[in-house]
Amino acid sequence: MLHFLAYGKKDEIIIDGSLGQIRFATFGKGEFTVLRDSQEPEHFQLPLPHHIQQPLIHSIVDELLGQGACPSTGITGARANWAMGELVKNRVE
Repeated sequence: MLHFLAYGKKDEIIIDGSLGQIRFATFGKGEFTVLRDSQEPEHFQLPLPHHIQQPLIHSIVDELLGQGACPSTGITGARANWAMGELVKNRVE
């Protein structure tokens, strides 16, 4: 199981794939690096909201007020937690 508690202050997710690697910070500025075998690293940035959880919080509040539906449920949250665990289960530092 993945937890957000660790010794040190390294904020980096690394996804290894058959064609290369993607690196990014969980709480970063939306900066991503793609590494492919024998190629120069590619750097790109995706726009992020100022408060990263704001869209989810807004959808929860809307649902509680009867003004919408939150797309996240206990089932989708459990699935996301499982996926994050799969990303790091074989990682050795």
